[in-house]
Amino acid sequence: IGNWAFYGCSALESVIIPESVTNIRESSFSGCSRLTNVSLPPTATNIGVNAFTYCTSLRSITIPNSVRSIGLRAFSGCSNLASVIVGSNVTSIGVSAFSSADNLADILCRGSAPSDSAWADRLPQDATIYYLPGASGWPPIYGGRSTRIFRPAVVQSSFTPDAGFQFSWTNTGLIPMSVRRATSLDGPWTVVSTNTATSQFVDPSPLSGKAFYQA
Repeated sequence: IGNWAFYGCSALESVIIPESVTNIRESSFSGCSRLTNVSLPPTATNIGVNAFTYCTSLRSITIPNSVRSIGLRAFSGCSNLASVIVGSNVTSIGVSAFSSADNLADILCRGSAPSDSAWADRLPQDATIYYLPGASGWPPIYGGRSTRIFRPAVVQSSFTPDAGFQFSWTNTGLIPMSVRRATSLDGPWTVVSTNTATSQFVDPSPLSGKAFYQA
């Protein structure tokens, strides 16, 4: 997606980027003030400088594991951005990538800590960076912000052989929801269902013993 491709498209509300796209270039969606839903493909490797600056309606973003770099000010000025998931292969996050994202409370980083922590210094003072068990390079304070190991909440549910384990969720129909299962909170986690619709999850092959689920 080229430089400035959708710059200032103030009526644009939702974007699904196809898997043929690998590079989201400079300022490609900057100033799309009504953009609330962005689905990034599992083929993207780069999010460019200013790519989503001042997308003030954007509330959450999931960076896929294929992405390796997030450019300078990529999500700067996203004033309603509250939740970010960073993929496991991101090694570089540009300075001010999330600056002036004043409502950003939680960032979950799936991989090891980027060597340059300057980007974290521009997060809101009370923001917390979460990381997965086994990830390396995360001290208690990183770039001036607190870090914590992420352990998914345990969901308890009655189980019967006839009904199995089940729960419901709501979805916009745009964002894939994956349900993972493990026999321990430390994993390994196995995807047992993926759906984009509002749906009820029923484990298709429930375990006979204790199991944990995360979505």
